[in-house]
Amino acid sequence: MMDFVKTDAYLKLLSGTESYKTLTPEEQVSYVFTAYERLSLYYAESLLTPKVVALQTLYMTKSLSVEGEEAEAIQKIRRTGATSYSVDGVSVSFGDADSGIGIAPDVLAYFELLETQKKRARVGRLI
Repeated sequence: MMDFVKTDAYLKLLSGTESYKTLTPEEQVSYVFTAYERLSLYYAESLLTPKVVALQTLYMTKSLSVEGEEAEAIQKIRRTGATSYSVDGVSVSFGDADSGIGIAPDVLAYFELLETQKKRARVGRLI
């Protein structure tokens, strides 16, 4: 189950989270909930710690630092599933192109590490 209070506290203590801190309390709840729901599509809910949800929330709010018409255009392009876009000699590649699912790279790396640790052979003594 999602723990908004712990996730919110983590985000407010973490540096570089200005895009989250400038949101209204209602928007903060909405972004955290959306991050949790997105992650719960791909990972067991028992693995979704406040830290993991916070990293996903931060990833989702980073694009908010671009304002106005540019932000709207970027969001429209991303919603179509595009991984890159170019116009008049300007090219943009979206960071979630590798995953294709909009999961934060830090979150993907965390779960890859967990999977690697699970696969390690255990050395023991047979009697």
